[in-house]
Amino acid sequence: MVWFGHLYHTGKFAFFVSSIFPMHTYLKISSTTCGEEPIFNDATESFSPNKDAMETLEEALNSFSDQKIEHSTQKVILAINMGVLHNFINTKHKEYSYETLREFVDNSELFSQNVTTYFSNENFDLLSFGDYHSYELTEKGPNSTFYSSLIRKICDSSDENPFYLALEEDKKNGLHNMVHKNYEFLQNKFVQEQIVQLVIQTIVRKKLVISARAFLNFIADILIPDNIQNIELMSEFDVLEFSLPNLLFNRKERSIILQSLSQLDPIHRRSVFIDQLVVELNTLNDWDTLIENYVYAETSKGWFKPFISKDNLTDYSFNLFFETFIRVTFLTNEKFAANIADQSYSKFLRSLYYFNVGDMRKIKGFYGEIETAIFKWKGSPMKGYIYLDKPSEKYRLAQKLELNPSISHLKPNKGEVIESFKSFITLAYNDNDEKNNIFLDIDFPLYQLLTKVQDGYCPNKKNEEDAIKFVEFIEKLMAFGMKKKEMLVHFPQDNKFYTIKRDTFGSFVFERE
Repeated sequence: MVWFGHLYHTGKFAFFVSSIFPMHTYLKISSTTCGEEPIFNDATESFSPNKDAMETLEEALNSFSDQKIEHSTQKVILAINMGVLHNFINTKHKEYSYETLREFVDNSELFSQNVTTYFSNENFDLLSFGDYHSYELTEKGPNSTFYSSLIRKICDSSDENPFYLALEEDKKNGLHNMVHKNYEFLQNKFVQEQIVQLVIQTIVRKKLVISARAFLNFIADILIPDNIQNIELMSEFDVLEFSLPNLLFNRKERSIILQSLSQLDPIHRRSVFIDQLVVELNTLNDWDTLIENYVYAETSKGWFKPFISKDNLTDYSFNLFFETFIRVTFLTNEKFAANIADQSYSKFLRSLYYFNVGDMRKIKGFYGEIETAIFKWKGSPMKGYIYLDKPSEKYRLAQKLELNPSISHLKPNKGEVIESFKSFITLAYNDNDEKNNIFLDIDFPLYQLLTKVQDGYCPNKKNEEDAIKFVEFIEKLMAFGMKKKEMLVHFPQDNKFYTIKRDTFGSFVFERE
């Protein structure tokens, strides 16, 4: 828990919510004037082993209940998780009620699609860090000042850096092992940038929460192999095996971060650029030139020099060489890394930025993408029509559906760097009445699936289970269709279409299209 200081307010009662990571928002409550106030660092910390979180909170906040708030002079600062806060204001309490508090939280829109960093009224102040993340959004992609600063402090060639001083001292004493080589490799600025970008990817894809401690443990895991010995005593194959690129992608048992990173290993990516490199490795005899052309870090070039001749390579050792070469190239060669990047991931992060800054042209394009995915998810016999039922050999029913997107819920946050934001994109549709808006939250896993659907992928039962909220959203969207006025009947075997609709006199008319 990180305290950001106390908040004092001129009103009767101040609310202070804070969190440095998504999904871990905290609530701080303070009083009307400066003075000594109780501080509850953890809202779930019980005063008694016989009390649960709700009972503990009720005891801590009873002075701010509906029954006592008008006459309360108590001063409190409270740290609370968003989930606990949500449960507390929606729980029916035994002795007191907290409608005033609940109305305040509702009005703050803390649990809505909107970004809420600060909200205040006569009785309460609320400061939330729930929409602050360990990375920032820019038009060119995400950055992380937090992680970049940590890794830079570790690697700076400065007399104030104890890690660098230790490296220099070991050199003087003739100590030379893979920790030193990996540290030198990590000093490469682009390698640092690539590692930070990979960590951001794990957060976006897997919704990980990575603290400073977890990140520093991760850095240690990719620097320090299990077997540490003088490099002169190691074979060239051991050098490759214990190099940072292989520790980065081959140690998934060490932590949840490394487990997630193993799924981002570049050797698993399907790309024409990787295929080209594989062909060159298998056909060219001049590996020295290949190393110079692809590997952009001097430390790692030295790892490959013993393999310029293929004579000492078996199937196993060639695979080790090949996998290490791909990983090193990905971590050091900016052009190669850009060529094999996951375009759906990059596009989602840029779209997330555009929605936050209110770029209407880009927002319109994103709505168009999702509209295509919606029609392809359900199936469409012709433009503007969407199937109502599942595939059948005899016939299928479809209705006309005109999607009416809404942007009234968007609140642009102008700036080249966005620090406070929701980690998902919220779309809204209605039946031409803003009061009937229905919302769809799209995170990266859902966007990745919808991108595949746009390209012709047919979702299976597991996809529907994983994307249950999207399936429920489509069902709500289908209510905006015109099935009560007109339906299309499709006979797949004959590829014939008929419409059923009511005429002016209310009679059904059956016509062939």
